[in-house]
Amino acid sequence: MSSPDYQTVDRDHAIEDFKDRIKVYETQYHTLDEDHDKNLSFIKIYNQGERYLVNNISGMQAAACLCAFVVETSSSARAETRALLQFAQLVELHLSASH
Repeated sequence: MSSPDYQTVDRDHAIEDFKDRIKVYETQYHTLDEDHDKNLSFIKIYNQGERYLVNNISGMQAAACLCAFVVETSSSARAETRALLQFAQLVELHLSASH
């Protein structure tokens, strides 16, 4: 529990509080369906930023906001991992093209 909300709180209490928060969020939010809600503009985040679904977002301002959002919400460790994977894929493409 690395959130600033829990820095001075006992771990067991922090976990219970976090679970309670999730219950409150679940009463206020609903999961968007890619097919049913396709007319809405939204960003859906999977596994804490492992994958993003961007739906019905258009325009330069929206694109700029989206880029800023992704940069702010992705951790540097994930970003480094993605960069390494992209580099490995480029190397693999180059090697397969040269044979």
